[in-house]
Amino acid sequence: MSGGHQAVFMNQRSFGEPPPTVIGQAYGGGYYVGKITQDDGIYYLVVAPKSTEAFKKWKTTQSVTSGASSLYDGIANSNNLTSSVYQAAKYCNDLSEGGYTDWYLPAPYELSIAYRNLKPTTVTNDTTVGYNNKSVPTVSNYTTYNPARTSVANFQEAGGSEYFQGTDDSTYNWYWTSRYRNSSTAYAIRFRNGSLGDGIRKMDGYYNVRAFRRVPV
Repeated sequence: MSGGHQAVFMNQRSFGEPPPTVIGQAYGGGYYVGKITQDDGIYYLVVAPKSTEAFKKWKTTQSVTSGASSLYDGIANSNNLTSSVYQAAKYCNDLSEGGYTDWYLPAPYELSIAYRNLKPTTVTNDTTVGYNNKSVPTVSNYTTYNPARTSVANFQEAGGSEYFQGTDDSTYNWYWTSRYRNSSTAYAIRFRNGSLGDGIRKMDGYYNVRAFRRVPV
């Protein structure tokens, strides 16, 4: 964890904001997504408001990226994606929202917690993915209808104001993660059905970007 992130976390504790209790509630400058285990403890995950959502390339050059391989630690990944060529991560790193500046581009396991807990549609799930041994609690692959569409009205694609794009069968239902795959591609999650894309061309594709931050439990 970088010094800047650590300082903000300590400020969060000193503010005394009550811990979140319900998925989707306003908290920590955004909305509570769920909990994840990191190497140094358990954290509340917070997603930034939809008004901050952007449409970016993952990277503007086709070249090797070092230090962005974690499945679950978006901060570790994003701390290695600070150059301006990393459009998606830099957008999140530079974001100031809700009084916080410690936003980052989430890792796949962090973003999959958002899909599981705040799925926007009734589309059936990709049952080949979903296992997450860092979520709290640990979960197995999705089934056809589990997760179901979220009951949090604000995150339902039909009528909500904070939803993740899901029904439009195009680039608009893919969200970048901070995990690098190779010099040509990076990982993204499709909020239409939860699929994890590992061959998404980071230079050619503009996809959705939604920043996260985390707060120690």
